[in-house]
Amino acid sequence: METSTSSSSDVRLWNVLCHATALLGFFVPWAGHILGPLIIWLAKRGDSAEIDAQNLVLVIVASIQASEGKFYRYPLAIRLIK
Repeated sequence: METSTSSSSDVRLWNVLCHATALLGFFVPWAGHILGPLIIWLAKRGDSAEIDAQNLVLVIVASIQASEGKFYRYPLAIRLIK
């Protein structure tokens, strides 16, 4: 449930940024893919339940799997490129 201080478009923007900042791993190896979403989540989790529910957990799970040399695909991910 969103608070009165956050508009629905603001919440959507922060949800997208929470996911998109995982791409920082390309620029900051070993930590960027976790730090980006973590910073967004920590800063905005109190603003909206939607932001609080975004998939920091899945980014961490994927990171651990990759560090163990295992392949991980996000659930319900649509494969656009084969």
